[in-house]
Amino acid sequence: MLFTEFNIEEAREVWFEEGMEKGKAEGKAEGKAEGKAEGKEEVARSLFANGVPLDIITKSTGLPVERVRALVN
Repeated sequence: MLFTEFNIEEAREVWFEEGMEKGKAEGKAEGKAEGKAEGKEEVARSLFANGVPLDIITKSTGLPVERVRALVN
């Protein structure tokens, strides 16, 4: 039977590293989502500036009509 000694300092270091990795992954996912939303908004503004009707903009971007109206006003 093997016995190992529990080292609280090593455990804290592992917990910290695991927490950092989780935080990085969550931050990266959040950043991607924000970038995607900003891209859709930019496309909506561009389409509106080029005379595309609101119903086509909402279908093309997937943004709600209220959001598109807020962006272009």
